[in-house]
Amino acid sequence: MAKTKVTISIDSKLAHEAKVLAAKRGMSLSRLVAERIEMLVGDERRYTAAKRRAIRHMEEGIASGWQKPASRDLLY
Repeated sequence: MAKTKVTISIDSKLAHEAKVLAAKRGMSLSRLVAERIEMLVGDERRYTAAKRRAIRHMEEGIASGWQKPASRDLLY
């Protein structure tokens, strides 16, 4: 997969702490940030897919054999 450089601005203390965290995990800050972004994007993709499925199921209705009455008068 092709890589794209991205520049971000964050608090200097946060940047330092993130570098220390990345070093503790044996990775670069770039890799740490990329992995977290991948997690966020993956979560969003899964949520969107689940939402689409849920809406489709609601639109299709439950397969119970029930059919909508032709008119409201038939209900009473």
